[in-house]
Amino acid sequence: MYEKNESRVFISHSSKDKELIVNPMNSYFQANDIATWLDSYEIDYGDNIYLKVNEGIENSDVGLFVLTDNFFDSESGWPLSEFSTFFMEMMKSNKKVLMINAGVSPDKMHAMMKSYKYLTWNNSSALPEIANAVKRVLSA
Repeated sequence: MYEKNESRVFISHSSKDKELIVNPMNSYFQANDIATWLDSYEIDYGDNIYLKVNEGIENSDVGLFVLTDNFFDSESGWPLSEFSTFFMEMMKSNKKVLMINAGVSPDKMHAMMKSYKYLTWNNSSALPEIANAVKRVLSA
């Protein structure tokens, strides 16, 4: 378990992208000493999902948003809700946002998202660059 004051990265994503993008990214972060908050490790059976996600957002210093077509799929709604909640938290604290474009058209991005420079996933070849960006943001 992580201590509350430890720098943590909240990884927001569509569950449809977990196997090909999110799990490899999280494994790479863990191997490079980047503490993450990922739902599949932080939410247990019987936990209130809404409360656990809110806790993850509140205790994280960085929101990492994995933008794919699935992220914007209206079927789930969770990723966009997480972005809204994280953005509201960011307005009253020192939280930072990082966007990973994993194949989504900029036309799908919301206006607030377009204002951030983003990294490109590029079939995991960008993992070192993404990890370095996260470390820079955490140390800023």
